[in-house]
Amino acid sequence: YEDFAQKAKKGDIVVVRKNFGSGSSRQQAVDCFKSLGVQAVIAESFGAIYERNAINAAFPILACSSIDALKLKDGDRIRVDFSTGEIQNLNNGLNVTGEKFSEVQLEIYQNGGLFCCQLLHDLLPASLIKNFLSKTKSLANNGWLFFVIHLSV
Repeated sequence: YEDFAQKAKKGDIVVVRKNFGSGSSRQQAVDCFKSLGVQAVIAESFGAIYERNAINAAFPILACSSIDALKLKDGDRIRVDFSTGEIQNLNNGLNVTGEKFSEVQLEIYQNGGLFCCQLLHDLLPASLIKNFLSKTKSLANNGWLFFVIHLSV
């Protein structure tokens, strides 16, 4: 894996095995993937601290114990819907379901991270935040879950 940084392409989704990120307590473990343009990491399971750091940084991760059922090969294209946990291999049409984002994880992601989420709660009236969240729509497109936000003040 010494040449991962050279091989990673913007938009890649990394698929790995069990307990990914275990022993990694530094935020840089998440930030490195973000800086390389990696869109998400899918694993059978995550180390607890890595998982918390990824959620706090609004870096999408998804646990899926049945990832082998997708019969992925290097370079396959996949579509991930974090609101349902559905993962589809676009090359062979196989689908599996992983653990969907929790409501809290989805809110943190939609707000750009825990720090941004906290700023919203500290700086904006609760009614405006509720209005913002009620007008947030999710849209799956090009193998990725995008959020279209309509905010009226």
